[in-house]
Amino acid sequence: MRALLTALSRLLLRIFFRRIDNVDAARVPVDGPLLYVLNHPNGLLDPLFILCESPRPVTFLAKAPLFRMPVVKHFVRGFECLPVYRAEDGADPSKNREIILQSIELLAGGKVLALFPEGTTHSDPKLKPLKTGAARIAASASREVPVRIVPVGIDYSRKATFRSDALLIYGEPIVTPKLELDAQLRASAADVQALNDAITQALGQVTLQAEDAQALRLAEHAARILSGARRDAGAAPLDDFDVRRRLVDGYQQLRERAPESLEQLTERVRSYAAQMSMLGLPLDHPAEIPGAAIRRYVLRHAVVMPILLGPALLGMLTHYPVYRLVGWLSLRIARREEAVIATIKLIAGLLLFPLNWVALSVALGVATAWPWALLALAGLPLAGSAALSFSERAADLVDRARGLWVITTQAELAGRLAAERTAIHDAIMALEVEPRH
Repeated sequence: MRALLTALSRLLLRIFFRRIDNVDAARVPVDGPLLYVLNHPNGLLDPLFILCESPRPVTFLAKAPLFRMPVVKHFVRGFECLPVYRAEDGADPSKNREIILQSIELLAGGKVLALFPEGTTHSDPKLKPLKTGAARIAASASREVPVRIVPVGIDYSRKATFRSDALLIYGEPIVTPKLELDAQLRASAADVQALNDAITQALGQVTLQAEDAQALRLAEHAARILSGARRDAGAAPLDDFDVRRRLVDGYQQLRERAPESLEQLTERVRSYAAQMSMLGLPLDHPAEIPGAAIRRYVLRHAVVMPILLGPALLGMLTHYPVYRLVGWLSLRIARREEAVIATIKLIAGLLLFPLNWVALSVALGVATAWPWALLALAGLPLAGSAALSFSERAADLVDRARGLWVITTQAELAGRLAAERTAIHDAIMALEVEPRH
């Protein structure tokens, strides 16, 4: 059952996200007790990532209401999750004592446990204060073999948007010290707090945090400007997440010691972003495109697009109404709470698209013959996939054509924008920013 759910979840994640990257997964110990601690920005998609992407099988601690939720309950049970009873859910927190003991024994047996120490999903620009449950469990389970705690940061380009990007960053493991435990296998409050502080610091190293959302947006824009300038100069690309984290750190420092310089740089970045937006170009669009690259791109699409066209049109006709319905339902049910929109989209899509395939196939079988219904049932998912691929390729083709048009017909403007991007790059690189510790 678990293998089947893992395969299904991987497929769902690969459909929902255009790209999923794992950074430093080699840091995960290959054996021994292991505790993952993760940030929690995106509802039920966050646990799916570690359950599917972890190099080792994981048992998750999940809030008790999930074990009663339609559809979701099959996943949490199939993945052998353990319930957490919270007073805010109307449950009896005293039941958690047994769950904690099970968690301790699981880790003591050399297995892997994962939990969200923030305790809830959210869209805040920084981590919420961590609850001490992870520290207490790790301390109690380390009475014989040290538990290694691996912080995992989950980062989304647009977490509520279909076909966006996701990133998992694995931090350096924390080796839990062997602590004095009482008769009930509990460490002292001081020891638990010290370990919790270490977890907070480690999780902070693999998550992007700021005092406000404006800093995160500015860092994202600046990172793309830096990326484009470096590509124009022929320099090697930098790690995007690390660049954004350093930019956020720089924003915080400049706000404290040089607010006027920060305001000038912010206005410069915003002005550049506004100009590129008016042209319909991304901030990192290349200043020039080699002719050979254009010819290869056009040739590839000239071959692929006609092949996809027929199945894609069928896929659009049969899937677009349900696609719009899923989007409408997610916004209505989530009430625009961004942290759960993607979860509702995933659940709604998992239910409504198969129902759509069955309904259309039955209708075709009634109207014609049942062999056609079986053929439709097998072919409709492929048509949907073709529609998705075709629409993304078409959008990319339009974007690239727009960029090429600007470069070739408005060469002076394009050159000016490229020069300004380089100047912003140099101004950012000249800032004196203390590294995060």
